[in-house]
Amino acid sequence: MNKSILLIITIASFTANANQSLREDAILVEDDAMKIAAGFHPEEVLYMLPDTSYKGEKRSQESLAGGTTVTQSYMGVEIRGRTSSFAYDTAFGRGGIYRTGGDSFADLNMEIPDGNEFTSVRAWGSDTNDFQDLSFFVFERCLPAFDAGPIVNTQLATITTDGLNGDFSVLLSMPSGIIISTQNCTYTTRIGSNADDDSVQLFKIRAQSESVLR
Repeated sequence: MNKSILLIITIASFTANANQSLREDAILVEDDAMKIAAGFHPEEVLYMLPDTSYKGEKRSQESLAGGTTVTQSYMGVEIRGRTSSFAYDTAFGRGGIYRTGGDSFADLNMEIPDGNEFTSVRAWGSDTNDFQDLSFFVFERCLPAFDAGPIVNTQLATITTDGLNGDFSVLLSMPSGIIISTQNCTYTTRIGSNADDDSVQLFKIRAQSESVLR
C-alpha cells in the first residue's frame, strides 16, 4: 500500500479513537441543551454512561474481594469556579461554600489512586431554598496518553438536591467497573447552582474507591 495512503488511514483511525470515551458503553451526547445543563459548551465532546442517574447505595458499600477502601475528602471551599466570574463566600470560615453570583458552575479535581475501582462520591451541604437546588456531576476527562487530541468528557454520575430540605448527604454511586486511569484522565465533581445566597451551601465532598489486588 502507498505510504501516504497508509499514513492518512492511520491518522484518521487515531483521530476517531481520540474522540471516543474510555468507557465502551458510553453514549455520545448530541443534545446541546443537555451539554449546557451540565456546564459544557455545545461544541465540546461529552459522553454519558447509560445509568448516570443511579442513586442506590448498595454497590458503593460493598468491598471488592481482597481490596481496600480508599477515601479522599475535600472541604467545600476547595472547589474552583468553572470560569473566573464564579463568585462565592464562606460562612464563618468553617470550610463550607455558597455561590454569590457569576458563573453557575464550580469544579473539584479529585485525586483518586490509579488502578482503583471508582465506587462513589458523597456530598454534604444544606439546602433551605424552595426554588433553587444544587446539582452534582462526576466527570472523567481524558486525552491520549502521549499524542495530541481533544478533551473527551464522560459523565459518570449525577444527582440533585431536589426535594431535600435542610442539611443533606447525597450519594453519587458509580456504575460497576470504573477503573481509574490517571495516565489518560482526570476526575472531577462539578457543582451547579443558580442560588446567590447562603440558602444553598456545599460543606464537603468525599470520593471513594477500592484498591484491587492483582
